[in-house]
Amino acid sequence: MRAVDSSVGRIGQLACWERYLPLARHALIADREQIYSAMYPGSIAGPLFTEQPEINIRQHALQSACFVVNATAWLNADQQAQIMKGAGCAIGPISGG
Repeated sequence: MRAVDSSVGRIGQLACWERYLPLARHALIADREQIYSAMYPGSIAGPLFTEQPEINIRQHALQSACFVVNATAWLNADQQAQIMKGAGCAIGPISGG
């Protein structure tokens, strides 16, 4: 596990359940990550899995003192409408996978 240098800062990323392994996350923190890329499947697996990523993301942001960017794999029509209403954008940028 290593954070990678980019033009915007040092970026770290773990896959799937690696996010729940404290030593894997510590390795990124020790490598001075500044941005953590979190990718979760979103609410497709139900309400419990909707809450777990949010908790995990906040925990990592607090422990590492870095920015966390999250991407999800699926948004249903209600979720897309909520984002469009809050962001004031068209559906194009948030649909199509």
